[in-house]
Order: sequence, then structure tokens, then C-alpha cells
Amino acid sequence: ADLAEPIIPHGYAHCARAHMQVHGLTREQLAMVAVLMSAQASYHPFALQRTPYDLNDVLSAPPVAPYTGLYECARKSDGAAALIVTSASFSFAPIQVLGGGEAAGPMGLAKKNSALLSSISSAAAAFEIAYKDAGVSEQHIDYFGVYDCFPICFIRGLEAARLAPVGGGGKWVEEKYNLWLKCKGDGKRMSTAGFPVNTHGGLLGFGAPWEVPALFSLVEACEQLSGSANEGGRQVAGCKRAAVYGNGGIFNASAVVVLEALEKTTTAQKAPELSFMERLAQEKRIDTQTPL
Repeated sequence: ADLAEPIIPHGYAHCARAHMQVHGLTREQLAMVAVLMSAQASYHPFALQRTPYDLNDVLSAPPVAPYTGLYECARKSDGAAALIVTSASFSFAPIQVLGGGEAAGPMGLAKKNSALLSSISSAAAAFEIAYKDAGVSEQHIDYFGVYDCFPICFIRGLEAARLAPVGGGGKWVEEKYNLWLKCKGDGKRMSTAGFPVNTHGGLLGFGAPWEVPALFSLVEACEQLSGSANEGGRQVAGCKRAAVYGNGGIFNASAVVVLEALEKTTTAQKAPELSFMERLAQEKRIDTQTPL
């Protein structure tokens, strides 16, 4: 479809309008996503957004595209993330990849077919494949990393993950927003058990250095699974499994991975620690028997 500049925000705004026309999504519900992500980010020491937005501030922010203000765009930033992925025999980290899924959608956006546009979702297909591959459902997941470059991406991600029914993502967000408002009014922190999603603040709150944001979500998932997301009270109690969703283009491509925390080896069962060279030899990556 022919889209105005900037193309990406206008493309997502086009998808947001389709969801509004077909499912009754409201402008306020879109803005509530940015408020919730800013609230999550305020508890992470490395997030860009250190204070929660006010809903009126989001709605009155300078417009970038229809239904999209400045605070509803992924936060531009510098940054980097790194993950170490090893074979099970080489790794001491108590996290394993349980399953994954990828899917692709159409490259074009049909301007005049809101029903079709609101129903096409590579994210839903990727989640379905990942859940099946991992042998789990959304009910087995304790933490969700949902891509949120724009509010409509987050809302459709919730629906794809089955946290909300198709068309019900906006109402789900509004419920969480009202819960956050109540907790704020009572001077309390909203429980992570009630909102175990993007505890670092996502792209809207934590920051989005081009292709890095999905890795940020994976890092946060690993911290949740290892029980080390303690700063700011972000830890989801008893977190055993996590699902992380990454999006490319304008809903053109999606990838989902399901991670699981392994039971920690007890002291009695723990094998003697090997040196780095011994671990390489065990992996058959070097020969320690032949003299150099």
C-alpha cells in the first residue's frame, strides 16, 4: 500500500485502524500500552524511561502518524546485548531452549480490507508453532516477552500469545492499566504475577537500538528464569518457562522461542567442576592427549 512518511509508523497506524474498525480497539487503549511499558521500565536500572508516563501526556504527545504519538514509538537508543548458546553438555547455565517457531506474512498492506488486515498475523502462527514444538500452551508460560515497537504490535502480540482472545487485546491492556492505576493510588507496586510481561519495559520503555530489542527481551527472560531479576522487584515468583516474541517489518515476519529453567543440580549430585580446557576436551573440540 502507498503509505505516508515515515512509512513504518504509518504502516502500524494502518494496522491499528483496522483493529479499531473490526474489534473496537480504542485510541486510549493504544496509549495505555505506552503507559504500562513506561511503568515497567521505571523498575529497571538500565531502562531509558525512568518515570511512568501519564495517559494524557501520551495522548497529547506530538503526532508521528494517525493514532500514534511520540511516546508510542520505540525509544531510539544505542545499546547492545549478548547471549551465550551452548550444547547441553557444555553449558552450566540452568536454562534450555524448549521450542521455537517462525512465520511470515504478506509484505503488502491492503488499505481497503480492514477485516483481512486485522486477521493476518505471522505472530499467531509463530506462537502456535513454538507452543507445539515445546509441548506447552500459554497456560504453562510464566513470563512473556512481547515485541512492542508500537502499541498495536504489543496488542496483537498479546492476542497471538493467547493472553487475550483475538480482538480482546485492547480490553486486556485496559484491565492492566486500571490495575496499575489502583496500585499507584494505593502507593503500591503492581504485582509481577498480575502483569508478567516485558518487565524491563520493552521497546517503548527500555530502549530499542535497531535490531537489538528482541535480544533485550531474551536477556530479561533469562534473568527471570534464573531468578536474578531482583532489581526493582521485577522478579516473577516461581518463573519456570518464558516465551519471547520478535517481529520484523510490519507484521511481515515473526519468531517465538520458548525457554525453560532446568532444575538446579544439588550439591550431592553436582559433578566436579572442569577447567575450561577440560570442558573443551569433553566437547571434543581440542585434543589434550597429543603433545603440542
